[in-house]
Amino acid sequence: MSSIEIYLQDHFLILKKERARKSNQDYLQIDLQEFTDENPTMITSMTVNSEKMMHCVLFEKPVEDKVVMAYCGEKFIHVAYGYKKEILFKIIKAYAFSPRQKLKRSGLTISYKGYLYNPFGLPIKTTELFIDENNRAPIQLPQSYAKIKRFRLLKGVSKKVFFPMDSLLYVNASINCNIFIKVVVDEEEIFYPVSAGYIKKGNSRMNYIPYQSSYLKEWALHLRKTRAGNLAFVRRLREEKENTFDFMLKENKCISFFMYYFGKWKRKRTKKPVNLFYEKFASKAEEGAYDLFLKARSLRTSENYFVIAPDSADYQKIKNEKNVVAKWSWKYYWLLYTSDNFIATEAPIHINIVRSNNKYFRRSTFEKKFIFLQHGVTYLKRHGVNSPFVKGKEATPDYIVVGSEKEQDIISDMLGLKEEQIIVAGLPVFANINWESIKQSSPDKVMVMLTWKPYEEFITDFEQTSYYQYTKEIYEILKKYIPEKNIMIIPHPKIAELMENTDFSKTIWRGEISKALSQAKLLITDYSSVCYNSFYQGGGVVFYQPDLERYEQENGDLIPENDEYIGYRVYTKDNFEQIIRQGIHSGSINLGYFRTPEFIQRYLEINSFIDGKNIERIFEQLKRLEIL
Repeated sequence: MSSIEIYLQDHFLILKKERARKSNQDYLQIDLQEFTDENPTMITSMTVNSEKMMHCVLFEKPVEDKVVMAYCGEKFIHVAYGYKKEILFKIIKAYAFSPRQKLKRSGLTISYKGYLYNPFGLPIKTTELFIDENNRAPIQLPQSYAKIKRFRLLKGVSKKVFFPMDSLLYVNASINCNIFIKVVVDEEEIFYPVSAGYIKKGNSRMNYIPYQSSYLKEWALHLRKTRAGNLAFVRRLREEKENTFDFMLKENKCISFFMYYFGKWKRKRTKKPVNLFYEKFASKAEEGAYDLFLKARSLRTSENYFVIAPDSADYQKIKNEKNVVAKWSWKYYWLLYTSDNFIATEAPIHINIVRSNNKYFRRSTFEKKFIFLQHGVTYLKRHGVNSPFVKGKEATPDYIVVGSEKEQDIISDMLGLKEEQIIVAGLPVFANINWESIKQSSPDKVMVMLTWKPYEEFITDFEQTSYYQYTKEIYEILKKYIPEKNIMIIPHPKIAELMENTDFSKTIWRGEISKALSQAKLLITDYSSVCYNSFYQGGGVVFYQPDLERYEQENGDLIPENDEYIGYRVYTKDNFEQIIRQGIHSGSINLGYFRTPEFIQRYLEINSFIDGKNIERIFEQLKRLEIL
């Protein structure tokens, strides 16, 4: 009877098989450095010769924060080295799909079928259908050493889980919830998506369209799929507009159905392209889309309209302009369905209710071209897999405007767009501000604008967040060197109210951010791309990044290399104060210290156009593409 000895020697895993017949495959020396986080498992050439060894773990040992494992399939021994959760996710699979769901006032019912593929017989502690920590239910999934054909699963009877609505709706509930099978193995929690429907239709933007929706009290709810065809539940607080009779009439399912299909019919028979321009939440006219619209509306080759909410401050300034359309008007809805292109500084969902329940509106947006003008330079924070702008996601641009060839390269890499889809012309937001308008003689004002981290959203004590603590550190240091009245703290909208109750509430800026930027001789930020806007206008920038390792772990590596930053980069409070001490004397900010020739050269390689003619270049490019 053969036996196997397994042990660690330095960074090698040694496998020795003892049996009467010797062969070269009876001794293996595996270098753990060959494993990567993306590929933590491998199949060896050492065979399994005994049924007693099949489907079992032979060896497991922790190595610092990782683990080494050797386990048996039916034919060969497998080896894994990496984080245990990632290894378990690779070697165990929950195959589950939901043929039916019912979203009612009483709650959400989910039918499911499936099984656990557990080829190595690892002990499963619990299995749950999981929406969130407050909504999970134990379920029974049969285990199998072999994969089961999908058509065999169809023969089985579906089981049901009911989640009462009172449990689903609560304060601070996550808005987007992918529905998972949660499996606990050796105290490790592993999550597997639940496929929506019998056949998993993957990688389609149309999956984002709600297929069941409901309004319940102050909540708007719907079911949709992820791009990969998995089940997702969306719950959000109802916006005030959704409670009005006007909204309910115009977004009535029958009216939306008619307008969608008539609009689709009309688009096919209209020779001129119809373009809708808008900015953030269709409530602004300050990011350049409006200026591009003004230039385009006189063209005879296209019809061009600008959408803006009637309750916004900018609406009063432009409401009498030709082809300016009030959001929520009948004309707005008509154009929503009959237009061909969205030309905007924000994603298509910003032209209506974000995460709208209206499936006809959502479907219509995916049938149009989206020309993304951007509202800020993309050369700091990385777009991750969850970014809506990544190719195949719900806000994938057909064309995107960038400010340099460097930005073109990173956009192509990150979003998966072809170079032909990237218009290198300069962002429209810079067309109406002057290069280096802030001078040494300008008022000595400092702007503090840090990034809110989503992973801190569930910290109940605001003063325990890094956002508060780092803002306070910056504030306490700045006020040693500059009058408090010259400090402008720009809070993130999510925590603006909480900031009002802090020690530095009197320095909070309550006006438009664009106005604060036009006054800021120095910007203190961590990961905000607003740095490129501030630097363009003549300000200096300091990057305060004491939590860099945690931030990059959660959000991915930052884009700029060390020699691409446009300002000093510091990681500790002491180093930050040293930079401030050297650059601010007697309350006066030395621009020459914060805007060195090297920083200016780096900036021009990232945002190259400073002549104020970005609108003209974009206009000509869109004419060439026959969009205008």
